Formats: sequence, C-alpha cells, structure tokens
Amino acid sequence: MVPTTRSTPVVGKSDDNASEITLAEVMQSLNTIIANQTVHTDKISDLNKQRTAIENVVFTDEKKDVR
Repeated sequence: MVPTTRSTPVVGKSDDNASEITLAEVMQSLNTIIANQTVHTDKISDLNKQRTAIENVVFTDEKKDVR
C-alpha cells in the first residue's frame, strides 16, 4: 500500500548540492564493484581447485592406501 503522505519533502536536484551524483557515476561504481567481485570469485575458484587437488592426492602407506 502506498502512503498518502511523505515524511520528507521531495526536492529536485539543485546546482549547489555537491553531494548528489550522476547516473554515470553510479554506473561506474557498480561496474567497479562487479569487476572486483569477479576477480574475487575467480580467486575463490582457484583456491577450491587447489583444495580439491590436495584432497585427491593419494598417500601410499606400505601396508594400505589411505585417501
């Protein structure tokens, strides 16, 4: 349900408000975040591959194989 009154007034963008950012700046920030997340995901994937390789190493004992 949409409220009929607002607690804060709607104010248009003013030229003297330095804290407002443009859509291009928002998109640039989002692209940076996505790029960083992709790098982290790739590094996590590499770590998972390394862990799996370590887990799959077969250690041979003289009497039996232990996995």
